Amino acid sequence: MTLKRLSKRIRNRIYLVKKKKDSVVLPATKLFARLNVRPDILTGLSFLFGIASVYFLFKNHYLFVLFIFLNWLFDLFDGALARYTKKSSGYGVNLDKYSDSLIGMLLLGKVMFVFNLFWLKLVFFLFILQYVLDIMSKNKKGVLSTRTGIAFFYIFHVYLLGTFILGIYYLCVCIFKLATLNEEF
Repeated sequence: MTLKRLSKRIRNRIYLVKKKKDSVVLPATKLFARLNVRPDILTGLSFLFGIASVYFLFKNHYLFVLFIFLNWLFDLFDGALARYTKKSSGYGVNLDKYSDSLIGMLLLGKVMFVFNLFWLKLVFFLFILQYVLDIMSKNKKGVLSTRTGIAFFYIFHVYLLGTFILGIYYLCVCIFKLATLNEEF
C-alpha cells in the first residue's frame, strides 16, 4: 500500500468518526445554535480551559482533569456547531487546529521543564517539527490530535512513558510528512 492510499484511508476513517461524533452531540449543538453561539466562541472557551489545565498540571490533579475535560468537550462542540450551522471556514478550522496544538505544546513543554531530561527535549523538538511540516505540506489535515494523546497520558500520571510513546508517534508522523511533502492529496 502506498503512502498516498494509506493517507486517504486514514482521512476517510477520521471523516466517519466525525460524522458519528456529530450525531452524538447533536442536542447540545442545536442548543448552541438556538442561542446564536458562534463556533469560534466555543473554540476560545476550549482554549481558555486548555490554558487552565496546563496551569493545574502538577499543581492540582483534579482541576487539571476537570479543565482538560472541558477543553475536550468544547473542542468537540465547536466543530460540530460549525458544520451544523454551515459556518465552517478556513479561519475557524485553523483557529481550532492551532489552539489545540498550542495546548498540546504547552502540556508537553511543562513536562519537559519539570522533569528536565534530554530525551524529553527531543520529543518536544519532534512535536514542533511535526507542525512545521504540517504547515509546509500540501496536506493540511493533521494525522491525529496529539493534544488528546498528551492529556490522556497525563490524566493517568503516565508522564515519562506516555511522552516516550508520543515521541515515537511524532517521529513516525515526521517521517510520513517528509515522505509525502510534495505529493498532491
